[in-house]
Amino acid sequence: MNGHVVLCDLNGLSVRTLEGLVRLGERVVVVVDEIEPRFLKAAESLADRIVRGSPRDQASLLAADITAARAAVFTAEDDVANLDAALAAHELAPGLRIVIRIFEEQFGRQVESLFGDCTALSASALAAPGFVASALHEDAERSVEIAGRRFVVRAADPGAPEVVLPLARLTEDGTLDAFPDRADSRRGEVLCLVEPAAHDAAPAASDHRRRARRQRLADLLPGLRDMLRATDRRLRYLTLVLLLMFGVSTVVFSVVAGKSLIDALFISSKAFSFGGIDSADAVGDAIKLFSIFLTFLGAVTFGAMFTLLADAVLGARLARVLEPNVRRLSGHVVVCGLGTIGYRIVEELLAQGLTVVAAEVRADGRFVEAARRLGARVVITDARDSETLRTLNIAEARCLIVATSDDAANLEISLHARTVAPKLRIVVRLFDAQLAGRLERAFGRYVSRSLSTLAAPAFAAAAVGREVLLTIPVGPRVLVVARGPIEAGSPADGSTVGDEEEAVAEAEILALETPRGRSWRPDAATPMVAGDSLVFVGTRAGMAAQLFRTEATRTAVA
Repeated sequence: MNGHVVLCDLNGLSVRTLEGLVRLGERVVVVVDEIEPRFLKAAESLADRIVRGSPRDQASLLAADITAARAAVFTAEDDVANLDAALAAHELAPGLRIVIRIFEEQFGRQVESLFGDCTALSASALAAPGFVASALHEDAERSVEIAGRRFVVRAADPGAPEVVLPLARLTEDGTLDAFPDRADSRRGEVLCLVEPAAHDAAPAASDHRRRARRQRLADLLPGLRDMLRATDRRLRYLTLVLLLMFGVSTVVFSVVAGKSLIDALFISSKAFSFGGIDSADAVGDAIKLFSIFLTFLGAVTFGAMFTLLADAVLGARLARVLEPNVRRLSGHVVVCGLGTIGYRIVEELLAQGLTVVAAEVRADGRFVEAARRLGARVVITDARDSETLRTLNIAEARCLIVATSDDAANLEISLHARTVAPKLRIVVRLFDAQLAGRLERAFGRYVSRSLSTLAAPAFAAAAVGREVLLTIPVGPRVLVVARGPIEAGSPADGSTVGDEEEAVAEAEILALETPRGRSWRPDAATPMVAGDSLVFVGTRAGMAAQLFRTEATRTAVA
């Protein structure tokens, strides 16, 4: 083989990336050691060949003709394994284009510097905004930035003057009606790309901040009351004894020894703190005996207090790990699953000033402590239990996001949640798009999202040297905003904007970038030549078709 793409590993993201590459007209060889049965059928139907072996083994890479490949894509969830396999491929083919999945974006930039042609992408960072937007806004309102310009994605009348581009509507049977006509008789509410107004997006952020401040104030007094109630009763009694004796000793030194009030306080504090008192202050045997008694009482009292305080601190730590106080919260967001995507979702929600409760089954989970440091209330529990969901107070929550890596567990949690809180908005992570669509149509108030569907277009486009700027979820499906340079001799070279939009039904040109600058929503008669770049919006199939038309040497695949 020659000029193909080598796809390493086989998981949900890999399958969606494989689909995207095939749409782009690429021949793909998959290198995988262990294959889950649910992904095998899709890989066999799409890939040219499957090589069984570890992507970290150069023999496996050579069997996939890595030296003649156009690009290699590494999609395992293990960053170290991806880097090791990428280095092995680079040794065999130094000029190979590498697309690598790396969780931490800053680390990804460092990885890119190791190779000549490398793109590092974080699947969770690409997908998390889609989950958060779906959870917080029923009308999918979302502020986005495309090529340096801000827009708002929200439901609107496609004929409204502020609408830049009508994007899509979901039909009753769950199919996607992409880019409906502005004059369509079924106009109604359509998901649109809209010019931002002063009241768009910014009020949402300020509302989040105001709600967060109110929640913190509401938490303060009950929090102090709960802290006092939780304090060991023995500690409270010792504190009262200490204060009482300190007051009595101050009176004794002031009245009996004839000291001023300040001197009496100073002498009392010295006696209690084991420092004793000066002989000049010990006037008479009675004062000396009283001072000895104070020193002994101080030693006993402070020793007991330190012991009880240490016990209280340790107990508070254990309580925080086992079950933070979330029963009195309202308007919070509950996230089930603190894996890579769950952590990114928590990060996004906290950045908007929201109160977040995260449920994770493993106390030693990779992101448990990191989520706590960010300010999330982490509960170590199995959310597949109705009683657990009640302890998370989902009935008073703003929404629930179920984002574990197990589709069956996600479905179970979401169905239990529907029983506990029938009106709750639920965003559930599901790989199976058909199941996701049926779930939304059958029950309502369910929104399904897939990390692989949201992130895969960026991996597929990067493999052919193109860039995905944004993904916009529409129900269980996704629209892609991408940029592609027009190559000399490609179908788009010498074409016009109108010709391109007629040739590709499922994509719309948003901007044309030329050496003279960038023009937004260019006129249909605007010519395009090699060296220009297109910024366009399309379905995944539309993205593939439009990118194909910008390339000079690729062959279309039906």
